[in-house]
Amino acid sequence: ADAKAKAKPKAKPEKKEKAEEEAAERMERPDRAVLDAALQKIQEDIDGLKSKQQKLSERINERRGGQEVFNAKRAELLTQRNDFSDKIETLMKQKEAINGQIGEKRAEGQALKSDLTKMKKSIGYTSEAEIDDRIATIEFKMWTESTSLKDEKKY
Repeated sequence: ADAKAKAKPKAKPEKKEKAEEEAAERMERPDRAVLDAALQKIQEDIDGLKSKQQKLSERINERRGGQEVFNAKRAELLTQRNDFSDKIETLMKQKEAINGQIGEKRAEGQALKSDLTKMKKSIGYTSEAEIDDRIATIEFKMWTESTSLKDEKKY
């Protein structure tokens, strides 16, 4: 409590001093001409940069134009390639079908050849003269001998 009693309250500054401080703190009004000149310079810089940007955009677009032509040609070639691929695919399917038919015909031909060789082996005769001799022998036996029907079928 002693410390509080010893402390003296601070005196409030006088109103005159406040008014003087406020006057000193206030800035002078800026010069409009200087501000307009600074804004004009900044605007000129902006306009110059915009023109540079426009020129660069034009150059980029010129180069992109070549790229667009390239992409169009590429797309055209891709469609042609797809068309040719489809045609090749249909032709390959036709080829496979034809090869399948040829394979079936070959198998059929080989089966006929094997049947022919089996028949030749079962007959046992290779020339027309041998066959005629065998027929003459069988006819002679049938005229001269009496054979049963069962034996006749064997000839």
